[in-house]
Amino acid sequence: MNRAKKSHSVYGHYTFIDTWMPSKKGLSYTYIEDSSVSWDLSWDHGSLGLGWFLSDISKIEEDRITLLRTSYSERNSFYFTYGFNYYNLNANIGSNLISKIVGNQNIASLDVIQIKSLGASFGIGNRWQFEDWVVGVNWISLHIPVIALKSNNKFLDYATDQDDRDSIEDAINIIKRIPTFTVLKIQVGYSF
Repeated sequence: MNRAKKSHSVYGHYTFIDTWMPSKKGLSYTYIEDSSVSWDLSWDHGSLGLGWFLSDISKIEEDRITLLRTSYSERNSFYFTYGFNYYNLNANIGSNLISKIVGNQNIASLDVIQIKSLGASFGIGNRWQFEDWVVGVNWISLHIPVIALKSNNKFLDYATDQDDRDSIEDAINIIKRIPTFTVLKIQVGYSF
């Protein structure tokens, strides 16, 4: 009943477990069609700056934008969600691998890997609608890559060590093809 009284919601959310980046933060907008269906546009961002810890990789950033249909049917707060996602991963390398590429220790980092894809997303969760506030938990979601839009890998253009080339190429192929998952995405928002 509370959901049927509102047309829009905005959320901030935090994901505890997510593939490739251990946690993500994000924002969502929801259009509430009626008490049993809503449409969610969501952006999730995670980054990991490794710095001195792993000098071969300086930073990895991951973004996922999803457009999802959320179906409550007669289940009250429990929902199924499905739709599409746009995925973007950027990684740059640190001085150890750069020195192998160009033989120059003065370069701090270089953007070398960029992967973009379109895919399908599916999930289950609960969303509790109070008068104006909303609290939700997306228990688990699965994101399946379908179309690779871009796979840019400058490292392979310059690397001469075959072991380094093979390692980076294997990592890129895994990221492009393996379905990813999200577990425990906590949402807090406001409806109007």
